[in-house]
Amino acid sequence: MTAPSKTVFEFTGLKYGNYTLVEIRTPDGYNTVDPNSENLKVKVEAGTSATHATIVSRNVVNLAGATLPETGGIGTTIFTAVGSVLMVGAAILYITKKRSEDCAN
Repeated sequence: MTAPSKTVFEFTGLKYGNYTLVEIRTPDGYNTVDPNSENLKVKVEAGTSATHATIVSRNVVNLAGATLPETGGIGTTIFTAVGSVLMVGAAILYITKKRSEDCAN
């Protein structure tokens, strides 16, 4: 088993405060990282001296996953149209049969 590759990001000039890392674009073949994950929250505080920066380390795991099927699209339109035509056809057949039975009696 090989160790996963690591990517390091360095941010300089940040003011003290709370920050959240945001994944803007997910690489192909991977699942999007949960934006509410506590692992993506960073608090920048003062270092031990004026020249010492705060170093914060976060491990964000990119999970490879299957692409989920899309919802909606043209496929649902076709099924809706065919279903509507079948319902209207069934209603017409029912009314026609009911009228012919009434005329026979």
